[in-house]
Amino acid sequence: MLFKTNANFSIEESSKKLKELVGDNIIELIDKYVKDINNIYMVDLSSKAFKTPFTLHLKNLLLRAQSGKYTSNPMAEIIKNNSPLIFDIAIYISLDLAERFHIKINEDETSFLAMHIGSEIERQANNKDKVPVAILCPNYHNMADQIMNSLMLNFGNQLNMVGSIPSENDFNTLNNHVSILFTTIPVTTKIMNTSTNEPLDVVSISPLNLNSQFSIIQNAILQSQEKYRDWKLKVKFNDFFEPDLFIVDSKLKNKKQVLAKLCDCLLVQNYVDTSFEESVYKRENAAGTAFSNVAIPHSVEMNAIKTSIAVAISKEGFQWDSNIVHVVLLLAINKADRRSFRALYESLISLFSEDKVIQEIRNCTSFDEFKSIIYTALGEKESDYES
Repeated sequence: MLFKTNANFSIEESSKKLKELVGDNIIELIDKYVKDINNIYMVDLSSKAFKTPFTLHLKNLLLRAQSGKYTSNPMAEIIKNNSPLIFDIAIYISLDLAERFHIKINEDETSFLAMHIGSEIERQANNKDKVPVAILCPNYHNMADQIMNSLMLNFGNQLNMVGSIPSENDFNTLNNHVSILFTTIPVTTKIMNTSTNEPLDVVSISPLNLNSQFSIIQNAILQSQEKYRDWKLKVKFNDFFEPDLFIVDSKLKNKKQVLAKLCDCLLVQNYVDTSFEESVYKRENAAGTAFSNVAIPHSVEMNAIKTSIAVAISKEGFQWDSNIVHVVLLLAINKADRRSFRALYESLISLFSEDKVIQEIRNCTSFDEFKSIIYTALGEKESDYES
Protein backbone atom coordinates (compact mmCIF):
# COMPACT_ATOMS: atom_id res chain seq x y z
CA MET A 1 0.00 0.00 0.00
CA LEU A 2 2.83 2.41 0.89
CA PHE A 3 4.56 1.65 -2.42
CA LYS A 4 1.33 2.22 -4.36
CA THR A 5 0.75 5.53 -2.55
CA ASN A 6 4.22 6.86 -3.29
CA ALA A 7 4.19 5.56 -6.84
CA ASN A 8 0.88 7.36 -7.51
CA PHE A 9 -0.58 3.93 -8.35
CA SER A 10 -3.14 3.91 -11.15
CA ILE A 11 -6.50 2.39 -10.20
CA GLU A 12 -8.93 1.29 -12.88
CA GLU A 13 -12.00 3.40 -13.58
CA SER A 14 -14.38 1.20 -11.56
CA SER A 15 -12.35 1.92 -8.39
CA LYS A 16 -13.05 -1.68 -7.38
CA LYS A 17 -9.39 -2.26 -6.66
CA LEU A 18 -9.25 0.87 -4.49
CA LYS A 19 -12.25 -0.28 -2.44
CA GLU A 20 -10.60 -3.66 -1.92
CA LEU A 21 -7.48 -1.94 -0.61
CA VAL A 22 -9.04 0.64 1.72
CA GLY A 23 -12.67 -0.33 2.32
CA ASP A 24 -15.97 1.44 1.63
CA ASN A 25 -15.81 3.48 4.85
CA ILE A 26 -12.61 5.25 3.79
CA ILE A 27 -13.99 5.90 0.30
CA GLU A 28 -17.09 7.50 1.85
CA LEU A 29 -14.95 9.53 4.26
CA ILE A 30 -12.82 10.92 1.42
CA ASP A 31 -15.99 11.95 -0.44
CA LYS A 32 -17.16 13.72 2.72
CA TYR A 33 -13.88 15.62 3.04
CA VAL A 34 -13.97 16.65 -0.62
CA LYS A 35 -17.50 18.02 -0.16
CA ASP A 36 -16.75 19.76 3.16
CA ILE A 37 -13.53 21.39 1.94
CA ASN A 38 -15.29 22.68 -1.16
CA ASN A 39 -18.04 24.19 1.00
CA ILE A 40 -15.74 25.71 3.61
CA TYR A 41 -12.60 26.68 1.68
CA MET A 42 -13.89 26.80 -1.91
CA VAL A 43 -11.16 24.33 -2.94
CA ASP A 44 -12.15 21.53 -5.33
CA LEU A 45 -10.40 18.24 -4.53
CA SER A 46 -12.75 15.98 -6.48
CA SER A 47 -10.34 14.88 -9.22
CA LYS A 48 -9.21 11.24 -9.33
CA ALA A 49 -5.63 12.44 -9.67
CA PHE A 50 -5.98 13.66 -6.08
CA LYS A 51 -8.47 11.25 -4.53
CA THR A 52 -6.75 7.97 -5.40
CA PRO A 53 -3.29 8.64 -3.89
CA PHE A 54 -4.85 10.64 -1.04
CA THR A 55 -7.18 7.76 -0.17
CA LEU A 56 -4.26 5.32 -0.07
CA HIS A 57 -2.24 7.75 2.04
CA LEU A 58 -5.12 8.27 4.48
CA LYS A 59 -5.59 4.53 4.94
CA ASN A 60 -1.89 4.14 5.62
CA LEU A 61 -1.93 7.08 8.05
CA LEU A 62 -4.75 5.47 10.03
CA LEU A 63 -2.83 2.19 10.24
CA ARG A 64 0.22 4.04 11.57
CA ALA A 65 -1.77 6.13 14.04
CA GLN A 66 -3.72 3.16 15.40
CA SER A 67 -0.45 1.36 16.11
CA GLY A 68 1.12 4.48 17.62
CA LYS A 69 3.70 4.92 14.85
CA TYR A 70 4.24 8.20 13.04
CA THR A 71 6.27 9.29 10.04
CA SER A 72 8.57 12.28 10.45
CA ASN A 73 8.34 15.10 7.92
CA PRO A 74 11.38 17.44 8.01
CA MET A 75 9.44 19.96 5.88
CA ALA A 76 6.53 20.29 8.34
CA GLU A 77 7.54 23.71 9.69
CA ILE A 78 8.27 25.09 6.21
CA ILE A 79 4.89 23.91 4.90
CA LYS A 80 3.09 25.35 7.93
CA ASN A 81 4.77 28.77 7.59
CA ASN A 82 4.82 29.10 3.81
CA SER A 83 1.44 27.55 2.97
CA PRO A 84 -0.81 28.43 5.93
CA LEU A 85 -4.12 28.00 4.13
CA ILE A 86 -3.18 24.58 2.74
CA PHE A 87 -1.95 23.55 6.17
CA ASP A 88 -5.23 24.79 7.63
CA ILE A 89 -7.21 22.48 5.32
CA ALA A 90 -5.00 19.61 6.45
CA ILE A 91 -5.67 20.58 10.09
CA TYR A 92 -9.40 20.39 9.38
CA ILE A 93 -9.01 16.79 8.18
CA SER A 94 -6.64 15.86 11.03
CA LEU A 95 -9.05 17.13 13.68
CA ASP A 96 -11.91 15.12 12.21
CA LEU A 97 -9.79 11.97 11.93
CA ALA A 98 -8.58 12.32 15.52
CA GLU A 99 -12.14 12.71 16.80
CA ARG A 100 -13.64 10.06 14.55
CA PHE A 101 -11.06 7.30 15.17
CA HIS A 102 -9.89 8.34 18.67
CA ILE A 103 -6.29 8.72 17.54
CA LYS A 104 -3.60 11.36 17.73
CA ILE A 105 -2.29 12.97 14.55
CA ASN A 106 0.81 15.11 14.94
CA GLU A 107 2.01 18.05 12.84
CA ASP A 108 4.32 15.86 10.77
CA GLU A 109 1.46 13.65 9.63
CA THR A 110 -0.72 16.72 9.07
CA SER A 111 1.97 18.24 6.86
CA PHE A 112 1.93 15.11 4.66
CA LEU A 113 -1.81 15.67 4.16
CA ALA A 114 -1.02 19.28 3.29
CA MET A 115 1.48 18.14 0.67
CA HIS A 116 -1.19 16.09 -1.11
CA ILE A 117 -3.64 19.01 -0.97
CA GLY A 118 -1.04 21.55 -2.07
CA SER A 119 0.01 19.39 -5.00
CA GLU A 120 -3.59 19.18 -6.19
CA ILE A 121 -4.07 22.95 -5.91
CA GLU A 122 -0.87 23.42 -7.90
CA ARG A 123 -2.10 20.93 -10.52
CA GLN A 124 -5.38 22.69 -10.96
CA ALA A 125 -4.05 26.24 -11.20
CA ASN A 126 -7.12 27.03 -13.28
CA ASN A 127 -7.66 30.33 -15.01
CA LYS A 128 -9.42 32.04 -12.14
CA ASP A 129 -6.22 31.72 -10.11
CA LYS A 130 -3.93 32.67 -12.96
CA VAL A 131 -2.64 36.15 -13.72
CA PRO A 132 -4.36 37.58 -16.84
CA VAL A 133 -1.75 38.99 -19.20
CA ALA A 134 -1.57 40.49 -22.68
CA ILE A 135 1.28 41.04 -25.13
CA LEU A 136 2.02 44.29 -26.89
CA CYS A 137 4.16 43.52 -29.95
CA PRO A 138 4.03 44.77 -33.57
CA ASN A 139 2.98 42.26 -36.22
CA TYR A 140 6.39 41.31 -37.59
CA HIS A 141 7.53 37.78 -38.43
CA ASN A 142 4.91 36.34 -36.05
CA MET A 143 6.87 37.66 -33.06
CA ALA A 144 3.76 38.07 -30.89
CA ASP A 145 2.73 34.46 -31.50
CA GLN A 146 6.21 33.20 -30.71
CA ILE A 147 6.28 35.14 -27.42
CA MET A 148 2.81 33.93 -26.49
CA ASN A 149 3.72 30.30 -27.23
CA SER A 150 6.89 30.57 -25.17
CA LEU A 151 5.03 32.10 -22.20
CA MET A 152 2.32 29.46 -22.36
CA LEU A 153 4.89 26.66 -22.56
CA ASN A 154 6.96 27.91 -19.61
CA PHE A 155 4.41 29.76 -17.45
CA GLY A 156 1.11 28.21 -18.53
CA ASN A 157 0.24 27.13 -14.99
CA GLN A 158 0.49 30.75 -13.78
CA LEU A 159 -0.73 32.85 -16.69
CA ASN A 160 -4.03 33.31 -18.48
CA MET A 161 -3.16 34.69 -21.91
CA VAL A 162 -5.86 37.20 -22.81
CA GLY A 163 -4.42 38.07 -26.22
CA SER A 164 -1.95 40.22 -28.13
CA ILE A 165 -2.16 43.68 -29.66
CA PRO A 166 0.10 45.42 -32.23
CA SER A 167 -0.11 48.89 -30.60
CA GLU A 168 -1.15 50.42 -27.28
CA ASN A 169 -4.10 52.10 -28.99
CA ASP A 170 -5.61 48.65 -29.47
CA PHE A 171 -5.67 47.82 -25.75
CA ASN A 172 -9.43 48.42 -25.45
CA THR A 173 -10.08 45.76 -28.08
CA LEU A 174 -9.03 43.01 -25.67
CA ASN A 175 -12.38 43.29 -23.85
CA ASN A 176 -10.95 41.55 -20.82
CA HIS A 177 -9.34 42.24 -17.47
CA VAL A 178 -5.53 42.34 -17.71
CA SER A 179 -3.04 42.55 -14.83
CA ILE A 180 0.26 42.52 -16.73
CA LEU A 181 1.14 43.87 -20.16
CA PHE A 182 4.33 42.38 -21.58
CA THR A 183 5.60 44.78 -24.22
CA THR A 184 8.43 44.80 -26.77
CA ILE A 185 8.00 48.54 -27.49
CA PRO A 186 7.86 51.65 -25.25
CA VAL A 187 4.41 52.49 -23.80
CA THR A 188 3.67 56.22 -23.81
CA THR A 189 0.28 56.32 -22.06
CA LYS A 190 -0.84 55.16 -18.63
CA ILE A 191 -3.05 52.09 -18.96
CA MET A 192 -5.33 51.21 -16.04
CA ASN A 193 -6.06 47.83 -14.50
CA THR A 194 -9.85 47.61 -14.80
CA SER A 195 -10.12 45.34 -11.75
CA THR A 196 -8.18 47.41 -9.19
CA ASN A 197 -8.40 50.80 -10.97
CA GLU A 198 -4.65 51.08 -10.45
CA PRO A 199 -2.03 51.58 -13.19
CA LEU A 200 -1.44 48.37 -15.15
CA ASP A 201 1.84 46.51 -14.60
CA VAL A 202 3.84 47.09 -17.78
CA VAL A 203 6.88 44.83 -18.20
CA SER A 204 9.34 45.47 -21.02
CA ILE A 205 10.82 42.38 -22.65
CA SER A 206 12.90 41.73 -25.73
CA PRO A 207 11.39 39.50 -28.44
CA LEU A 208 14.83 37.90 -28.84
CA ASN A 209 16.35 35.32 -26.48
CA LEU A 210 13.27 35.21 -24.25
CA ASN A 211 14.72 32.35 -22.18
CA SER A 212 17.26 34.70 -20.61
CA GLN A 213 14.41 36.93 -19.38
CA PHE A 214 12.44 34.23 -17.53
CA SER A 215 13.50 35.56 -14.11
CA ILE A 216 12.08 38.99 -15.01
CA ILE A 217 8.82 37.40 -16.14
CA GLN A 218 8.55 35.22 -13.01
CA ASN A 219 9.17 38.19 -10.70
CA ALA A 220 6.48 40.19 -12.52
CA ILE A 221 3.98 37.35 -11.99
CA LEU A 222 4.76 37.02 -8.27
CA GLN A 223 4.56 40.79 -7.73
CA SER A 224 1.24 40.99 -9.55
CA GLN A 225 -0.24 38.24 -7.36
CA GLU A 226 0.95 39.92 -4.17
CA LYS A 227 -0.22 43.35 -5.31
CA TYR A 228 -3.72 41.96 -5.87
CA ARG A 229 -3.81 40.42 -2.38
CA ASP A 230 -2.60 43.67 -0.82
CA TRP A 231 -5.15 45.65 -2.82
CA LYS A 232 -7.92 43.41 -1.47
CA LEU A 233 -6.72 44.05 2.08
CA LYS A 234 -6.56 47.80 1.50
CA VAL A 235 -10.01 48.22 -0.04
CA LYS A 236 -11.58 45.84 2.49
CA PHE A 237 -9.83 47.34 5.54
CA ASN A 238 -12.92 49.09 6.93
CA ASP A 239 -14.99 45.95 6.35
CA PHE A 240 -12.59 43.79 8.36
CA PHE A 241 -11.22 46.14 11.05
CA GLU A 242 -12.98 48.57 13.40
CA PRO A 243 -12.17 50.52 16.62
CA ASP A 244 -14.43 48.36 18.82
CA LEU A 245 -12.31 45.33 17.91
CA PHE A 246 -8.97 47.00 18.63
CA ILE A 247 -7.13 46.57 21.94
CA VAL A 248 -3.82 47.96 23.22
CA ASP A 249 -3.49 46.45 26.68
CA SER A 250 -0.34 45.71 28.64
CA LYS A 251 -2.43 43.88 31.26
CA LEU A 252 -2.98 40.97 28.86
CA LYS A 253 -0.03 38.63 29.22
CA ASN A 254 -0.73 35.33 27.48
CA LYS A 255 -2.70 33.52 24.77
CA LYS A 256 -5.58 32.53 27.04
CA GLN A 257 -6.16 36.10 28.24
CA VAL A 258 -5.86 37.60 24.75
CA LEU A 259 -8.21 35.10 23.08
CA ALA A 260 -10.78 35.47 25.86
CA LYS A 261 -10.75 39.26 25.46
CA LEU A 262 -10.88 39.28 21.66
CA CYS A 263 -13.60 36.62 21.50
CA ASP A 264 -15.61 38.66 23.99
CA CYS A 265 -15.25 41.77 21.80
CA LEU A 266 -16.56 39.87 18.78
CA LEU A 267 -19.40 38.40 20.86
CA VAL A 268 -20.45 41.84 22.18
CA GLN A 269 -20.64 43.12 18.58
CA ASN A 270 -22.76 40.06 17.72
CA TYR A 271 -20.26 39.02 15.04
CA VAL A 272 -19.86 35.48 16.43
CA ASP A 273 -21.87 33.13 18.63
CA THR A 274 -20.93 31.56 21.95
CA SER A 275 -19.33 28.50 20.31
CA PHE A 276 -16.72 30.61 18.51
CA GLU A 277 -14.08 30.62 21.27
CA GLU A 278 -14.25 26.82 21.61
CA SER A 279 -13.77 26.46 17.85
CA VAL A 280 -10.77 28.82 17.96
CA TYR A 281 -9.12 26.70 20.66
CA LYS A 282 -9.88 23.55 18.70
CA ARG A 283 -7.87 24.96 15.78
CA GLU A 284 -5.19 26.36 18.10
CA ASN A 285 -4.68 23.06 19.91
CA ALA A 286 -4.16 21.25 16.63
CA ALA A 287 -1.23 23.49 15.61
CA GLY A 288 -0.03 26.91 16.71
CA THR A 289 -0.90 29.99 14.67
CA ALA A 290 2.11 32.14 15.65
CA PHE A 291 4.31 33.35 12.80
CA SER A 292 7.38 35.16 14.12
CA ASN A 293 6.04 38.22 16.04
CA VAL A 294 2.41 37.85 15.02
CA ALA A 295 -0.32 35.30 15.77
CA ILE A 296 -3.30 34.85 13.45
CA PRO A 297 -5.75 32.51 15.23
CA HIS A 298 -9.14 31.61 13.77
CA SER A 299 -11.88 29.04 14.21
CA VAL A 300 -12.02 25.64 12.53
CA GLU A 301 -15.27 26.50 10.76
CA MET A 302 -16.04 29.70 8.84
CA ASN A 303 -19.16 30.27 10.93
CA ALA A 304 -18.90 33.93 11.93
CA ILE A 305 -22.05 36.06 11.66
CA LYS A 306 -19.94 38.85 10.11
CA THR A 307 -16.40 38.66 8.78
CA SER A 308 -14.19 40.65 11.14
CA ILE A 309 -10.67 40.85 12.52
CA ALA A 310 -10.13 41.58 16.21
CA VAL A 311 -6.70 43.03 17.03
CA ALA A 312 -4.63 42.99 20.22
CA ILE A 313 -1.28 44.78 20.46
CA SER A 314 1.36 44.74 23.17
CA LYS A 315 4.69 46.55 23.19
CA GLU A 316 6.01 44.06 25.77
CA GLY A 317 4.54 41.05 23.98
CA PHE A 318 2.12 38.20 24.72
CA GLN A 319 3.27 34.72 25.70
CA TRP A 320 1.93 32.54 22.89
CA ASP A 321 2.87 28.93 23.55
CA SER A 322 6.67 28.98 23.27
CA ASN A 323 6.71 32.27 21.34
CA ILE A 324 6.43 35.94 22.20
CA VAL A 325 4.12 37.81 19.81
CA HIS A 326 3.38 41.51 19.76
CA VAL A 327 0.35 41.46 17.47
CA VAL A 328 -2.64 39.11 17.54
CA LEU A 329 -5.16 39.13 14.67
CA LEU A 330 -8.19 36.98 15.49
CA LEU A 331 -10.02 36.16 12.25
CA ALA A 332 -13.76 35.57 12.28
CA ILE A 333 -14.81 34.53 8.76
CA ASN A 334 -18.34 34.25 7.43
CA LYS A 335 -19.02 31.56 4.81
CA ALA A 336 -20.09 34.21 2.32
CA ASP A 337 -16.55 35.64 2.41
CA ARG A 338 -14.72 32.33 2.15
CA ARG A 339 -13.49 33.20 -1.34
CA SER A 340 -11.63 36.18 0.17
CA PHE A 341 -10.15 34.12 3.01
CA ARG A 342 -7.06 32.88 1.18
CA ALA A 343 -6.05 36.29 -0.20
CA LEU A 344 -6.73 37.98 3.15
CA TYR A 345 -4.82 35.38 5.15
CA GLU A 346 -1.76 35.39 2.90
CA SER A 347 -1.69 39.19 2.65
CA LEU A 348 -1.79 39.57 6.44
CA ILE A 349 1.02 37.06 6.95
CA SER A 350 3.12 38.73 4.24
CA LEU A 351 2.56 42.21 5.66
CA PHE A 352 3.16 41.34 9.31
CA SER A 353 6.26 39.29 8.55
CA GLU A 354 8.11 42.56 7.88
CA ASP A 355 10.11 43.64 10.95
CA LYS A 356 9.60 47.34 10.22
CA VAL A 357 5.81 46.98 10.20
CA ILE A 358 5.79 44.96 13.43
CA GLN A 359 8.04 47.48 15.19
CA GLU A 360 5.76 50.36 14.22
CA ILE A 361 2.55 48.54 15.14
CA ARG A 362 3.78 47.32 18.52
CA ASN A 363 4.34 50.98 19.47
CA CYS A 364 1.02 52.31 18.18
CA THR A 365 -1.62 53.41 20.69
CA SER A 366 -4.78 53.99 18.65
CA PHE A 367 -6.87 52.44 15.91
CA ASP A 368 -6.30 55.42 13.58
CA GLU A 369 -2.53 55.04 14.02
CA PHE A 370 -2.83 51.30 13.30
CA LYS A 371 -4.80 52.01 10.12
CA SER A 372 -2.26 54.60 9.00
CA ILE A 373 0.63 52.16 9.49
CA ILE A 374 -1.16 49.50 7.42
CA TYR A 375 -1.95 51.90 4.58
CA THR A 376 1.59 53.29 4.60
CA ALA A 377 3.09 49.78 4.55
CA LEU A 378 0.87 48.73 1.64
CA GLY A 379 1.75 51.94 -0.18
CA GLU A 380 5.47 51.31 0.30
CA LYS A 381 5.07 47.79 -1.06
CA GLU A 382 3.37 49.25 -4.15
CA SER A 383 6.36 51.61 -4.59
CA ASP A 384 8.72 48.66 -4.30
CA TYR A 385 6.80 46.83 -7.03
CA GLU A 386 6.94 49.85 -9.32
CA SER A 387 10.67 50.34 -8.79
